[in-house]
Amino acid sequence: MTLVSATRFAGLRFRTVYFSVQLLPIPELKPHEKTILERVCKIKEEISKSGEVLSPLWVDSGSNIVLNGHHRLQALKELGCSSAPCLLFDYRSQEIEVQICPGASVSKMSKELVIQSALSGNLFPPRSSFHVLRSEPNAFPVPLSILRMESFQLQPTWDRCETAFTTVIPAKAGIQNIFFAD
Repeated sequence: MTLVSATRFAGLRFRTVYFSVQLLPIPELKPHEKTILERVCKIKEEISKSGEVLSPLWVDSGSNIVLNGHHRLQALKELGCSSAPCLLFDYRSQEIEVQICPGASVSKMSKELVIQSALSGNLFPPRSSFHVLRSEPNAFPVPLSILRMESFQLQPTWDRCETAFTTVIPAKAGIQNIFFAD
């Protein structure tokens, strides 16, 4: 598990919110929305070209429900990946809100409806919900080569050096470090 922080200015006080970034097995992730084929193809091409996933999926830590990143998830499935980078947090937290996506065909949206959709398999149409984190961390790119490995664990180190965090990747993955800043 890798901890990521985001600092939020609240009145006159700063506060830090911690998220967890983990690689989770794709079959364990539960989407709540359908995807658009053309968008999946575009994202799949972008990932193939760059060789990495630039942003993790947003996932509820208690249920593995995907809140943001359905098209990335489908692209990773089609690219033969066994895991996906996931930003985990407690969906019950006030740090995340859900709204109806502009132009969506649904008339109401709530956290309860998102959970019900994912657990029942009765998925919302594409781009129905829009999730907002009050304190959003920076991008956390993960190489595609790692996501295709059958069993791989991030081996975290906690180096807080001028707000930089480091995650050490085993040498067999072909890279040494992934850095991201607060």
